[in-house]
Amino acid sequence: MPRTLVSNSRAMAAQLDTKSEADATTKSLDTAAKAAFASGRHEEAAALFGQHLLTGAPEPHLVLCNRSAAWAKLGKWSEAEGDARLAMASSPPTFVKAPYRLACALQGCGRLDEVRSWGSGQASAAPVSHGPFLSCSSAP
Repeated sequence: MPRTLVSNSRAMAAQLDTKSEADATTKSLDTAAKAAFASGRHEEAAALFGQHLLTGAPEPHLVLCNRSAAWAKLGKWSEAEGDARLAMASSPPTFVKAPYRLACALQGCGRLDEVRSWGSGQASAAPVSHGPFLSCSSAP
């Protein structure tokens, strides 16, 4: 076999190994984050979900929603709101978990008036009209 083919085959094998390792790391982080959340270790879960996002999670809107839930459990409403807004911006229109997470964060902030306005014909614009990092004025 010519040296070039052997070299190319080895390079391709190395790339596949690297991709497999990255996929395993991503899956491992997702599993660990969900386990931490389920056992009530919400600070750890939020950190693990953040690491998972950095690995290039294939569906970041799901990870953002999960991290938003972890922030909400911790009473960190600004962080929960920011992640929910980012999830809404990156998710398919039929994905209802992101607006639900945003509504929960806004409720935690004491801003139910914004959630209520969604039902008055502003539903498509209201959740994302303020940008992804609007801070919660009544956050602890």
